[in-house]
Amino acid sequence: MAVQSIRPDVSALSFMLYDRAMHPELFEGVCHKNLSTPTWAATISICHGGHVAAFRTLRGQLTEVAGHPTSEELPTRGQKVNFRIQAGREATIELPGPIRVHFSSHVDTVDPAVFTELNEELEADSRTAWMAYSFQSAQRLRPQPLSIIQVDAQPSSLLVNAFHTFPDNFAVLRTQSLYEIDGE
Repeated sequence: MAVQSIRPDVSALSFMLYDRAMHPELFEGVCHKNLSTPTWAATISICHGGHVAAFRTLRGQLTEVAGHPTSEELPTRGQKVNFRIQAGREATIELPGPIRVHFSSHVDTVDPAVFTELNEELEADSRTAWMAYSFQSAQRLRPQPLSIIQVDAQPSSLLVNAFHTFPDNFAVLRTQSLYEIDGE
């Protein structure tokens, strides 16, 4: 009998960017945190496949969805970018406001022994992370899926670094998003 993992298959994940707010009920968030400066505010949530970041300024809002299963459809209204997260991907998106988003992702698939070492290092890092969540493992002999998010908040920018482990695939999804505001 196959055991269903809490995480989707890493090869079936996508990245999407919207120029609007998205209803939180569209995502199964397991933990959330807020941060703000005088020029912007953000809410970041860890979800089963990755994370969702809502970034708001006086001129508008963006929603980043990183690691969403491609099998689960989301609305297309306001969608500016949609691509499958593969081995490595980078994108720069200029949006009205003026807001610029730089996104990069990389999936590292490694052998089981290396994955175990990486997971142990990430578990240690999770103790001091801005936000971290350890999911229940579907298999007792495998490490628990783990998500770690680090942020660097500046008056006119937000840098979000995320690490999401996928024990069933022996993979780590690494993403980096930089939100920049011009003229604020």
